[in-house]
Amino acid sequence: MCIRDRYQRRVRGDARGTMSEDDFSDVSDEEVGTFEDSPFYPRDDTSNLDNIVIVENLPVIPSAKKDKLLSVVAKLVKKAGALNEDSAVGQGGICMPFGADEMSKGFAFVELQTVHAAAAVYTQLDGHQLDKNHTFKCYSFREYKQYLKTPETYTPSPPEEYQDQGDVYSHLMDDLARDQYVIRYGNTTEVIWNDRDKPIANLHEPRPDWTEKFVTWSPKGTYLLTVFERGVLLWGGDGFQRLQKFAHQGVSLVDFSPNERYLITWSGEVRGEDEQLLVWDVKTGEVLRGFSTGRQPPALWPMMHWSGDEKYLIRQLEDDNGSISCFDLPSMQPACKRIKYPGAQGACFSPTMPIACFWIPEQNQTPARVVLVEVPTRKEVRSKILFNVANCTFFWHPSGEYLCVQVDR
Repeated sequence: MCIRDRYQRRVRGDARGTMSEDDFSDVSDEEVGTFEDSPFYPRDDTSNLDNIVIVENLPVIPSAKKDKLLSVVAKLVKKAGALNEDSAVGQGGICMPFGADEMSKGFAFVELQTVHAAAAVYTQLDGHQLDKNHTFKCYSFREYKQYLKTPETYTPSPPEEYQDQGDVYSHLMDDLARDQYVIRYGNTTEVIWNDRDKPIANLHEPRPDWTEKFVTWSPKGTYLLTVFERGVLLWGGDGFQRLQKFAHQGVSLVDFSPNERYLITWSGEVRGEDEQLLVWDVKTGEVLRGFSTGRQPPALWPMMHWSGDEKYLIRQLEDDNGSISCFDLPSMQPACKRIKYPGAQGACFSPTMPIACFWIPEQNQTPARVVLVEVPTRKEVRSKILFNVANCTFFWHPSGEYLCVQVDR
C-alpha cells in the first residue's frame, strides 16, 4: 500500500482526529520517495512538442534570401494559427536549417502557441501549392518521432486470410438459362426463378428487412444491391451471401459502371462538409473520390457517365462555361483538361469508344450543335448544326456504331 492510500484510509477512519508522526512510523523511505517524485515538484513541459509542425518541400535558397522566404511562410502560417514569437526554436517561431554550403535544406520547423493552432496550420498548409514546383507537405512532431522508429529492414505484414465468396456467376449455370427477378412485398424481399410452366424452389428463403429503401441489380446481374440508412450492401453467389459493404449515410441514388467494377452513390443526408457523391471500387470497397454536389437531389441522374471500357469517367459541371471534367480510372485523377463548350448539355459516353457527345443550345443567332469529342485528347471528332432546337436526347446503339439524337423543337 502506498503512502497516499495510507493517508486517505486514516483520514476516512478518523475525519475529526489529528495525525501525528506515529501514524506514519511504519512507512519506509522507498514508499515516501523523493521530492522529485511528488506531485508538488514543478514539471518542465518542454518534452511535449505537439505544437511544432514540420513543413517540407520549401524552396532551396541561399542564406541571403532567408528573410524573404521566412516572411512568406510566416504570413501563410498566421492565417491559420498564432506563431510563438518568443520561441527558442528559431526566428519568430520558425527555424529553417541551412547546410555548410549556406543553402537551405528545404524544410522548416514551425512552433505555434497552442496544440490547436498547430493542428489548424497542419490542415491549412498540407498540400498548399506555393508555386508550380513546390507543394507543401506537413508533419506533426509526433509523426516525425514515429518515422524515426521505422526499422531499417522492411518486414511485410502477413497476408489476410482468403475469404471464399463462392461463385458469383452461379446464376449463369442454370441448365435452362432462366432469368431471375426480385420482388418485394411488405418488408420481405425474394429472388425467384422466372419459370412460366411450373413453379420451382426459390433461390433462397424469403428475407424480411433485407433492405430499408430499395433493391436493384447490377448491369450484368452479378450483384443484388440493397440500401440501408447507414450504407449499401452487395449480395451474390449461391444463396445470395453478403459480398461487400459501402458506408454512406442516407444513400438514395446509385449507379454501376458497365462492367460492374465501380459504383457511384449519392446522398443528400450527409453531415458537415462530407461529399454527397462518392465513387467506389466494388472489389475492395474503398472510396476512390468524393464530390460535393449540394444536398438537393440532382435534376438528372446519373450525374457522371462511364466509358464503355471503364477507363474514363466524365462529369457535366453546372456552370455557364459548359465544362466537362474527365477522370482516369481507377486513380480518379484528371485525365485531361476540362472540355469547355459554352452552354454544353447532356454529356454522355459512347458504349464502346472513348467518345463523349453533348449538345449546345442556340446562342446569339448561332444555331445549336451536336458535338462528339474524343477523350482524353479532346479532339472534336464530329459536329452537326441543328435549327430551332429546344432539347436534345441521345441514344447510342449498343455497338457504338450509331448515335440517335431525339430533337425537341
